[in-house]
Amino acid sequence: MKNFDRKSKKSEISISSSCSDQIIISCSSTSINVVCTVLGLEERKECIVVGTLYKHTKLKPTILSEHSKERSVTPIIIPGNVVALHGKETSGVDFLVEDILDAGLPPQLDLPKSGEDKYVVLVSGLNVASSSSNPLQLQLLVDHITSHLGDEGIHIDNMSGYNDPANFALPQQTLNRCLFLGSSAYNTFRSCINPHLFDVDNVR
Repeated sequence: MKNFDRKSKKSEISISSSCSDQIIISCSSTSINVVCTVLGLEERKECIVVGTLYKHTKLKPTILSEHSKERSVTPIIIPGNVVALHGKETSGVDFLVEDILDAGLPPQLDLPKSGEDKYVVLVSGLNVASSSSNPLQLQLLVDHITSHLGDEGIHIDNMSGYNDPANFALPQQTLNRCLFLGSSAYNTFRSCINPHLFDVDNVR
């Protein structure tokens, strides 16, 4: 399996850092102490802890176990939800949560004014190579889309999915272009990571 590319790592770090900063700014307006590490907790003292919620599954290989085996000093990216927990540490070294705050939606850009209609089609679960796939339904979808576009070119961003030959953990890496011998010859086709960020006419 190929390694995660630097772009994916940079994106994950940027998103996590942005969420943390946004939550800290939201919490700073309160009189409650905000801490960003468990080492900053004081027993029975009310505080807000900012960090990443991570679900541990015993039988599933995790990046934490691999990291501990390598004993590397390189920082690692832990996938999860960045949140702020309002509560206090109890005598049993547990944290009693009274409220949860997430980062919310990122700042939204104003939509540019346009005099013509634009369409984006989101399609999932085609399972083209599956025995349960229905070629007729797929062809009906293709005919429906192309009938509205005429001679215009169709730009396709293809993301990895649950049943695709890609790594299971997010971010999923791009599918090899050799799987799309016909489509990959066109510059309107892109094989993308999952999750995928894109924009259409400056609309992200």
